[in-house]
Amino acid sequence: MTRTPYYFGALAIFPVWTVCSFVSGNLSELIRWPPLLVMMAAIIGFGVVIFLVLSPFFSTERRAGLAAAISVALSVLFMMNLFREGLRAANLYSHITLFIVSVLAVAVAATLAFVFIRNIRRLRGFVLVGSIMAAIAVWPIAVHIIGLDRTNKVGDAPAAGAPGATAKNLPNVYYIIIDAYGRADALKKYAGFDNTTFIAHLDGLGFQTLGRARSNYMKTHMSIPSTLDMNYLFTPVGSKIQKWDDIWNIMKGDNAAVRRFRELGYRYVFAGGAQWCSKNTNGCIKPPGIWSRATWQLAHNTPIPGVMSYAVPSLYQSIFTDQWRFVMSDVTAQIGKIIGSASSAPLFFLYHELAVHDSIYNADCSLRKDLGAEEIDKVDHAERMAASTSAYAGTVTCINTKLKGLVARILERDRNALIVLTSDHGSAFSPHGQDGDGARALTGVDYVDERTAILSSWKLPETCRAALPDDLSLVNNFRLIFSCITGRPTDLLANSHFAHAPAPSLDVLEISPN
Repeated sequence: MTRTPYYFGALAIFPVWTVCSFVSGNLSELIRWPPLLVMMAAIIGFGVVIFLVLSPFFSTERRAGLAAAISVALSVLFMMNLFREGLRAANLYSHITLFIVSVLAVAVAATLAFVFIRNIRRLRGFVLVGSIMAAIAVWPIAVHIIGLDRTNKVGDAPAAGAPGATAKNLPNVYYIIIDAYGRADALKKYAGFDNTTFIAHLDGLGFQTLGRARSNYMKTHMSIPSTLDMNYLFTPVGSKIQKWDDIWNIMKGDNAAVRRFRELGYRYVFAGGAQWCSKNTNGCIKPPGIWSRATWQLAHNTPIPGVMSYAVPSLYQSIFTDQWRFVMSDVTAQIGKIIGSASSAPLFFLYHELAVHDSIYNADCSLRKDLGAEEIDKVDHAERMAASTSAYAGTVTCINTKLKGLVARILERDRNALIVLTSDHGSAFSPHGQDGDGARALTGVDYVDERTAILSSWKLPETCRAALPDDLSLVNNFRLIFSCITGRPTDLLANSHFAHAPAPSLDVLEISPN
């Protein structure tokens, strides 16, 4: 009996370490604790069941090795991402090779643990080592939780400065980012999609759609932070961003644009992925589901989603599409609440929509049935865009319908709204290509042209329309907005464009799109 706590401690400690290590490495993401805790409990419970079933076949001493072997095996089971990247680097990746390598790794790790942990004394040492590793993994999480400002819930953030002389008569600003939405000519050339009807609809509402607009970067995590900070944050001669946490902090509201809106008396409301919500927002409209991207990625570090996609495809599809329950229609329905009353401080509303990037809709706005199958085939969370121009075009068609409803709803409630419909980069159907100087930047000629050509459509006050250049690039978008709403001269930066190295590198190379 005195040995039982060590058996069960051994069974739990390495699965706990695995999950906590993952969470510690993803603190910049939204962490939804209930599914993570359920997942960890399920892992430990599975290990306990295996131990109870097999232990009668082992001597009392060798049960120590059995407990250690099960614990290590379950931990290695959550390391498939490491095997996946290694196989990709060796150009050997497939579902079959990944499964074989994972099974072999689990078998080797379990065998070594069983052979080495021969008795209860060694099991105690095993539990001690695992406890130290778990404590190291838990420490950043504890610091994060203790220091977490819980004002990131809707309505709980400190209010912006009260409306006064500065904020009086300033227009509400709606900045809507449709991720990976290409410029009309690029849509026609690279996706075979004619978007002129939608552009004409916007023109009829008083929008100005730019014919030469481009992004400065071809990657979301470079483009959006630079847009919000109104500056080039990544350059070949010295990037101002050195680590991913800094990128997330900018996207969570610690940026020049939000600070300037605050100075002018604006309140800031965000809609989109909940990982962007923070103490910097006065309100946040986020997906209601239990899954977050971090939880989904942790699950994909195991064979479970892959096996499920083959064995029970309908269940996999149902779980996968849960993350898409947040749609533009929800935002449209809440516009009245977002705008507030006439006495409210002026509004800066930022909305990030990923549907086009991930090509999730048919033209009639139903979710594509093959979406889950495509996702599991790619298992690539950095770039999930379907390699299908028809899927992309169908999603653009759906999003155009949704955008018409959203814009109509805004203008119904707010006739003086300043609205920007734009993107962070274009589509990516052209060959990527790489440069020849060893930097491995993605510089295929058509790829650069396609990836930087973006939707940029503006509904500005009459006094600002003449100041809108046809070749405006994203780094200048908020510079122009602030010039417009304050009446001060524009201070636009010279347009520059940069190709990026493959993830996770933050290296860039300056380019000249056609």
